[in-house]
Parts: sequence; structure tokens; C-alpha cells
Amino acid sequence: MKISRFNKDCGNSVDMNIMDGYLFDFPTNVVELQKEAADSFFTDAVTAPEEFKSVSYCLQQSVTKRQNVIS
Repeated sequence: MKISRFNKDCGNSVDMNIMDGYLFDFPTNVVELQKEAADSFFTDAVTAPEEFKSVSYCLQQSVTKRQNVIS
């Protein structure tokens, strides 16, 4: 894809982009999140790196997470 013209306007509530005459606008709303909700977007800290050396441990964690999502 060759873009010959690109204009961008970052506003307070809308991010507007014009590429070769096509307009793309995206809302950029900011909302306050509770700490629990915000923490769910990030991975957990690694507290015991030696656990990752065990393949069975990693597989068990993967299975446990999938079970939690399904239930």
C-alpha cells in the first residue's frame, strides 16, 4: 500500500486521520478505572524465575488459566 498523503489531528476526544482522501476517526476517551480492572490488563510480576525452567509448571499454568476462562 502506497500512501501519498497523510494528515493526522490528535484532538481531546477524537483522533482523526486522513489517508489519500479516506477519513478514519477513532474516539480517544479517557475514563477512570478501578485498580483491580487496570491490573487485569497487565501480566503478573515474575516472583520465582526458576519456576519457568520447568515445562510441566508452564503447561499446568496454561491449563489452569484456560479452565478459569471457561468457568
